[in-house]
Amino acid sequence: MECVRFRYYAPSGFSPNNDGVNDEFQIFFPEGVTINDFTLQIFDRWGGLLFDTQDLNATWNGRKGEELLQTGAYIWRMQLTYEDDFRTKTIN
Repeated sequence: MECVRFRYYAPSGFSPNNDGVNDEFQIFFPEGVTINDFTLQIFDRWGGLLFDTQDLNATWNGRKGEELLQTGAYIWRMQLTYEDDFRTKTIN
């Protein structure tokens, strides 16, 4: 028995400068993967939560509230539960 494996895409950087290119951070999944639960969180370098969503299609625009944050290092964490042909699996 082997579980379904898939690759997702998460950009290594983005530039929220309103030029229409790479203005938002989003995780992309291949078609055909059934995701039941999803959480994406983005933190600043001190561990402060900047963005939190359970919407698979949500994007982060580089803001905390109305404030556009400065260029820097930001950490993201994703947790999801998906189904394959055998059972439901959770990834942290």
